[in-house]
Amino acid sequence: MFTHVTLTYESQAQQLLNVQSQNLIVDPRKYAPDPRLLALQKEVESRSKAVLLKPVARIGAPVIDRTLNRAGESAMGDLVADAQLAATAALGAQFALMNTGGIRSELIPAEPGAPLTYSQVAAVHPFKGTLQLVTLTGAQLKDVLEQQWQSDDLSDFRPLQISHSLSYHWSAARPRGNRVLTETITVNGLPVEADKTYRVVVNEFLADGGDGFAALRLGHNRVDTDIADLQALIDYLIERDAAGQPAGQQEPGRRMLRIE
Repeated sequence: MFTHVTLTYESQAQQLLNVQSQNLIVDPRKYAPDPRLLALQKEVESRSKAVLLKPVARIGAPVIDRTLNRAGESAMGDLVADAQLAATAALGAQFALMNTGGIRSELIPAEPGAPLTYSQVAAVHPFKGTLQLVTLTGAQLKDVLEQQWQSDDLSDFRPLQISHSLSYHWSAARPRGNRVLTETITVNGLPVEADKTYRVVVNEFLADGGDGFAALRLGHNRVDTDIADLQALIDYLIERDAAGQPAGQQEPGRRMLRIE
């Protein structure tokens, strides 16, 4: 379809008076393709396929999926968070937080043992966001984790996916705002201290308080690493494959433990 839009505009008053639009259906059978545009289309498609079908890396599982366990952890979430931490650890990141909704696809090879293509990996992160470093106190980290529940209803749960360096327990029996057991939060195996500062890596959306995580906006020393989330994932997959430990070879760790 083409959309035909008519604007009625009063130039002297600089005011838009009316807008009308009409969708016009175009029957391609009535029009012969322009040979120049057809040739250009084929050229663009050929160049696109050269990029999209390029092999990236193999994974060590038939599929790395987004299925959440009872605590809110998924294999894809573990992978993405670990990839973002690996990409920024040299810049000071101690752990990564990733919003579940920002993981838009699973990793499924076309056939067993086949490498993933660029298009398959790119489908996970189609937004071209860059990774941000933010400093949080231990108390602020606790607040961020508590904001995973948007209401008193346990089903209203937006679990953050976390890197292997962070772990905690939460209780379904506790009220909203106090579900995370403070004494169980650890970074690199050490208990988190309320007044101590920690460096976290997140995407731009989360750093801006997206998905209701307003507490992340209260962090300080925010730095844009200029590292794309997609590139971080690609580099991590390649590194793991080259090391003989392709992603998905191991079962996801229990980073988030739910207590009834």
